[in-house]
Amino acid sequence: MEAYGKHERTARDFQRIRFGKRPIKPAKSDPHHFDLFEIGIGLGLESLRPAELACCFDILCPCGHAHNAEALVKQRGRMEREIRKAFEAATRGGNIGTHLEGP
Repeated sequence: MEAYGKHERTARDFQRIRFGKRPIKPAKSDPHHFDLFEIGIGLGLESLRPAELACCFDILCPCGHAHNAEALVKQRGRMEREIRKAFEAATRGGNIGTHLEGP
């Protein structure tokens, strides 16, 4: 149901933009943060301590704000859970990677 709600909001926002009925509600998360987590998880971002994570974002993130270590740790946890859920959903049928098997 959560995914359906997100899909409906995206469709509604698209129609608002399409018919010039602005503004739309901004997303809850920063897209720069999402991108950095998406790229960095699996490359070591998941193993950084809170202060290291905040320092990393202060250096790499173009949002221009100082980063709160605890908020980033919570966001990282949400991203890791979402990645895990997506992987489990993709592999549930057992057909991921089957094209790599030999004859």
